[in-house]
Amino acid sequence: MPGDYILKDKLSNQVSKENPYLYTLDGTKQAISVSIKSFACGLSGKLLPDDIVSVISVDGTGTAVIPPELHYVKVLALTGGSGVDADKQQVKQGEKAELPATVTLLATMKQAKALTELESKGSIQFSLVYRGSKENADKFLKTEDQLESGQSPK
Repeated sequence: MPGDYILKDKLSNQVSKENPYLYTLDGTKQAISVSIKSFACGLSGKLLPDDIVSVISVDGTGTAVIPPELHYVKVLALTGGSGVDADKQQVKQGEKAELPATVTLLATMKQAKALTELESKGSIQFSLVYRGSKENADKFLKTEDQLESGQSPK
């Protein structure tokens, strides 16, 4: 508050409880949000944080493709049109939860550029690849990193 003193006991080493996934970024990857244009494009509202997804788009010939750099991407958050993350919504009895309007993904610079291009064309659909343990999810992300750097996945 203005005029308040900053004292040692008012400081914390804890990460903010609001959007903790943003505080783990170390510069190698970044968070980027893209719109969910329709109910089906966002896997019918069933995506969850930590899911591994593929991003499907339609190329200039009308063919559905998965860009090579977007085979395995981690979901950080899903956010409704009101700006509240889906997992933070407080729904009163008898009301329906707000469907996600955007999905925030953990992406390399190359992935972020590809997502931005696809967002501008309005052609993004998500398919669920994996939901489960962090160890197995990390295997998919490691495979994507290897593919992106031109290495053969191990």
